[in-house]
Amino acid sequence: MNFIAKLGQSAQFVGGCAHFFFAGYVVFALHSYALTAAVAITTFASVKEFWFDAKYETDPPQTFVMNLEDFLTYAAGAWLTYFMVR
Repeated sequence: MNFIAKLGQSAQFVGGCAHFFFAGYVVFALHSYALTAAVAITTFASVKEFWFDAKYETDPPQTFVMNLEDFLTYAAGAWLTYFMVR
């Protein structure tokens, strides 16, 4: 991640932005089913962050706070976009 550090950003910030915009894009792209998409992304993010990443991401080891930050950026992207497109 040296390139990101040279830009003055942390990898955690860039990852959070990626989660936020990915979730928002999916809800926006499926705007006819925005509620379903937002619920599905929130469910997916909770399973991915609190089970899969906590169990299988070991380099660096994931803490609860790291997983919570990632989950909240997924959820924020999904639900903010939902409230914008409904």
